Amino acid sequence: MKKIILITILLMSAFFSFSQDTVYFAKNITNSGGKKTKRSSEKNIVKIAPLSFISGYIPLYFEREITPFFSLQLGAGITTRNYLKEWANNFDFSDNENVKNTWSTPGNEGNDNYYSSNDFKNRQSTLGYYFSIQPRIYFENEGMDGSFIGISYDHFRYNSSSYKIINGSFGTDGNPIFSSSTFKEYENISDVSAIFGTQSLYDHIAIEYSAGIALRNVSGRRYAYTNDRNSGQYIDGYSDSKKTTPAFTFSIKVGYHY
Repeated sequence: MKKIILITILLMSAFFSFSQDTVYFAKNITNSGGKKTKRSSEKNIVKIAPLSFISGYIPLYFEREITPFFSLQLGAGITTRNYLKEWANNFDFSDNENVKNTWSTPGNEGNDNYYSSNDFKNRQSTLGYYFSIQPRIYFENEGMDGSFIGISYDHFRYNSSSYKIINGSFGTDGNPIFSSSTFKEYENISDVSAIFGTQSLYDHIAIEYSAGIALRNVSGRRYAYTNDRNSGQYIDGYSDSKKTTPAFTFSIKVGYHY
């Protein structure tokens, strides 16, 4: 009898020694890189564009999730010196067929032989403003994470206290002499763009890359001077311009989402 009991105990020990436990783990929501693998419950992002100062504006953006695939981004900021435009030397309105010159001396309207320097040494940029509105659709239906398309309206107002005004007299070199007074110039740029980009959400950090094709409306006023047709003296006035042109846009943004 003792032998039977002993054999039974040995068999049961052998059975339990080969049994296995099944362990269930909760699904991980982050990977080793810290990027979220499921839709974030955070619906707001505040962003900056660290390279935008090259184009003469310093913006702040706020993006809000409306649905898992739709969001709205608003932007506002100030405009300053436009380094990119200076580099491109694209501030000259005189080659635009829609330029209208208004001169201080009657009879010189339509005089196309006027001067309005392309260099910026006589111009001092002053603060202007910028605002933007951009609805977006995200392809992956994961909130504000992933690829998106959008329509954007951006408006820039560039101001400058610029170009010292001539005093009507000549220097020894035959060039006009400028007074200490200045002329306030401005330029308005309005873009309507089709935007494509991608945004990645990490632990409270958002990184965005986007590019677009825009229809750009440009209008502005700048100081101008020329030789009077009658007296030969220098006279001054201003030129108004207006044009529409295609343009390309590119943006890198970094933000905090919460």
